Amino acid sequence: MEKLRKATLKYLEQQLEDYQTIDDEIARMRIRVTAIDPKFVPFMEEVEDDKLEGNNEI
Repeated sequence: MEKLRKATLKYLEQQLEDYQTIDDEIARMRIRVTAIDPKFVPFMEEVEDDKLEGNNEI
């Protein structure tokens, strides 16, 4: 049981690290996109807000 707990904890820690890496990459992409087209970032945020509300329409 202890081995399973340790393996699960290690797996979850790796998943958290992966998600943090993805979040960092998204932040970098937003900076690049904003430099190219400042109007694009609000569109991206609007899409995220729609997803949070359960609205799948873009």
